[in-house]
Amino acid sequence: MRRSVLGVLWIFVIQRMGKSLYNYIQSVQSLLAPAIAAVFLLGISWKKTSPKAGMWTLIVGLVLGFTRLITMIINPEAHNAFTYIFNEMNVYAFCVWMFLFCICLAIVITLLTPQPKPEQVQGLCFGTATEEQKAVTRASWNKWDVIHSVIILAFTVAFYIYFW
Repeated sequence: MRRSVLGVLWIFVIQRMGKSLYNYIQSVQSLLAPAIAAVFLLGISWKKTSPKAGMWTLIVGLVLGFTRLITMIINPEAHNAFTYIFNEMNVYAFCVWMFLFCICLAIVITLLTPQPKPEQVQGLCFGTATEEQKAVTRASWNKWDVIHSVIILAFTVAFYIYFW
C-alpha cells in the first residue's frame, strides 16, 4: 500500500522535472551517477583513496543531488547562482561539474585522512593485483569475449553517431 502511494506521489515529481520521460530519466541519473562514478573510478585507479573519502564523497554527492531534485521540483522564481546551478543549468553540464567536484572532494579528503594499509587494497586497485589474480583474470575470458565486446562497442558508437 505504501509503495502504491509513493508511486502515485512520485508522478508529480516526474511531471515537474521534464517535458518527457527521457528528460526525467536523464535528470535523475545526473543526480546520483557523478558521485558514484567518482568514488568508483578513484577507488580502482588510486590505491591511496581512503574509505572516508569514498563515504563522504557519496554523502555530499547525495546531498547535492537531492538539493537539485528539490530545487527542480519547487522551481523557484529567483535567479541567482544557487538557482542557476541547482535548477537552470543543463542536466549534462551539472553532471560533469558535479563529477569533477566529487573527484576533487575525494582527493582532498584522501590527502587529509590516513591511507589504507596495503593489505586492505590488495587486488582491488590497478597495480595491486598479484600474479595469481592476474592469471585468474586472463583465464576468465577468451577471443570470443573480445570479439563480442568489440561488436557491442561498435554498435554503441554507431548509435551515438547516428543519433547525434
